[in-house]
Amino acid sequence: MSILSKDKDILEFIDNKKDSIKKLDVSRSYKICCKAIKNSIVLSYKENAVVDYAIICSDIIFNIFWTLLFHTYNIKLTMFLCDRAIILYNEYIGMLRTAIQDNLLEDNKMNIKMTDVKLFIYNKTVGPIILEYKNNIRQSKKLKQLNISKNVCYNMKIIIQHVFTKFYNLDYNNQLDLESIHFVEEPTFEIIVDNIISHFVTRMFKLHINNGEVLVLDFIYELFIENELFMKTRNIAYYVNQLKLRLDIAYRLLEKKKDITQVSNIIKKNKVFFDNITEEGIDKFYSIKSLLYQNFYKNSINYFLYNL
Repeated sequence: MSILSKDKDILEFIDNKKDSIKKLDVSRSYKICCKAIKNSIVLSYKENAVVDYAIICSDIIFNIFWTLLFHTYNIKLTMFLCDRAIILYNEYIGMLRTAIQDNLLEDNKMNIKMTDVKLFIYNKTVGPIILEYKNNIRQSKKLKQLNISKNVCYNMKIIIQHVFTKFYNLDYNNQLDLESIHFVEEPTFEIIVDNIISHFVTRMFKLHINNGEVLVLDFIYELFIENELFMKTRNIAYYVNQLKLRLDIAYRLLEKKKDITQVSNIIKKNKVFFDNITEEGIDKFYSIKSLLYQNFYKNSINYFLYNL
């Protein structure tokens, strides 16, 4: 890492690692990005114990990840420089906080300015890169998929950041709060997010690639962002399964109707279907490849098709 100190050195290092988009595994890239976002939050919070700093770190990593991937198509290089950025971020924040706490800086003359922190990290990772954005209607299929993957990851970032904020604002002396995170035997933010990533990213990509991004965002904001009861009256597994259910049904309806606008209207008209599903019921539907699971989806699709 020490050799990567000047803009010229960084740019030369990055350009020497460029790869062909043909070798890039798109599905692997958006899953890795989601995990990088998770890791940035976990490591930043572990080092600094400040929720806002962890959120900012994840925003930085998201931007670095996609800037590098679009410039190089090299997932290993992208992962390496994202890891480097997390280390630099935590070291820089730690250095500033120590200096302020030890009165090494004059009073009232310096606080931690996050704009300066961001610029420092970007300069040490992707600062020299100039991306050329071309409106090319003959864009390759894989490049279009990569753009869609970025949008999927952005939406996943919204969910991960929201869950993190709620998770670390829980009152661990409150039994109801503890029950709200009863997702596994020993619930941690990392385990919860790993489950969310495994359940959501592929389903979201399928809808995004069929112009369903607006519908996906509607689901996210309804269940997570704008829901005042999120992680208060029900455990987080309920909301994870509810979003999974909406994504599954939306995609199966899309396979039949071939029109995302029509699918969106059908789902909005029959919103009561989701509201009436209990925690116990939705857990049962997602038991491992049970016959009930298959029958449930068959009956659900028929319900939506017959209630247009």
